[in-house]
Amino acid sequence: LRDEWSKLKNMDCVIFGVNKATAESHKIFMEKYSIPFPLLVDVGRKTAKAFGAICEFLGLKLTRRTIVIIGRDGKIIFYKHGMPKVSDMIRCIQDIESDIAKEVELKT
Repeated sequence: LRDEWSKLKNMDCVIFGVNKATAESHKIFMEKYSIPFPLLVDVGRKTAKAFGAICEFLGLKLTRRTIVIIGRDGKIIFYKHGMPKVSDMIRCIQDIESDIAKEVELKT
């Protein structure tokens, strides 16, 4: 996401990361890697659990990278583990914005 930030920052969405590390650790990570969006602390991995991002490997509970895009109505519009293409995420957001625009046109 960082490397494609110029394409994402002007979209009608809010982007943030969620990780179990501390706020101080996030600050250091964001500065070191020039992360342009906020990172939120996931105390007790509650968010990771809610989005099915916890997996086990050799008896260890790990958090796998998961991308979730939530629409304005609070519904999940994109969900994928791993590192999906930013173009797929952008297309998803654009499709939702197009659908919203069509709904507005129908109501007027």
